[in-house]
Amino acid sequence: MPKPSPRPRRRTVGLVVAALVGLLTMVLAPVAAHAAGYQFWGYYQLTEGEWGFATEGAGTTVPEDGAVEGWRFAVAADDDTRFPRATPSFDDVCGAAPEAGEGEKRVAVVVDFGRDVDAPEGETPREPTAACVTAPEASTGQQLVTLLVEDVRTDPSSGLICGLGGFPSAGCGDPVEEPTEDQLAPDEPIEIAVGAPVGGGTGATDAPETTGDEDATEGGDDADEDTPAETTDATTDDTDEAEEGATEPSDTAGDEAGSEDADTESGDVAGDPGDEGDGPTQDVAEDGNGGMPIWAWLLVGLVVIGALLGAVVGATRRRDQEREAGVDPDI
Repeated sequence: MPKPSPRPRRRTVGLVVAALVGLLTMVLAPVAAHAAGYQFWGYYQLTEGEWGFATEGAGTTVPEDGAVEGWRFAVAADDDTRFPRATPSFDDVCGAAPEAGEGEKRVAVVVDFGRDVDAPEGETPREPTAACVTAPEASTGQQLVTLLVEDVRTDPSSGLICGLGGFPSAGCGDPVEEPTEDQLAPDEPIEIAVGAPVGGGTGATDAPETTGDEDATEGGDDADEDTPAETTDATTDDTDEAEEGATEPSDTAGDEAGSEDADTESGDVAGDPGDEGDGPTQDVAEDGNGGMPIWAWLLVGLVVIGALLGAVVGATRRRDQEREAGVDPDI
């Protein structure tokens, strides 16, 4: 009997190689797309001494009395999460602050402006800060941080937090094509100084100001101009004016970040972002580009490769069986 021609086997090997090359291209292409990072403000909450992404955007999250809220500006790539570099407790921040009045709450707010390498070109991050913020019980996370840093810049269309305290001055969740080694380097823990209490009846700060709202500080200015009197009525009037100043910018925040578009925040960037925190969305913060995570692409690739290999093995066996039976498999 003549020896079987080697051509079928060579053809099979060629098909297998071509299939593997195609599959590797399909799997590695999205992985390469995930290599890009993002430069954004992340929104976090402290639970049992550990930071985690906020479960909603800052425009809709209403922290409870005694909560610890965190913000961090950083460059993050893939599943690299950048939390605030310190984890102060509520007592660390609010232990010496006055008690909240009726209808108010106290929340510890931590703002980490990030490392020098995280800052956009030509900008320098501010020193990290933390303070006990006293505000009406219904205040959102965005309103609380606005009381602390005053200048909050948001994206009108998405409601994302783009800048805090004027940093950065431009951009909003911008992609970073190739993060540097310094940007990808692990964080080093730092100490964050606790500032004076703000908000409520403390008179520690003026009313917050939101970019684009010229009248936002009107109530706060009135509150600063009034000198607290010794009588209870006068003190109540000053407190009401201070709360009014703290509430006015929240209307602006509600128009931008409290709309349905704000549901796309990372909480939410943050973001996200299945949106948690205030990044470009939490999906972006965790997955790099808001698409399918890397492990899912790899799993899909392995499944498809397995299916193709199974088909090739089956075809090879059939050819061998036909050849043994004396049937030419090329006919």
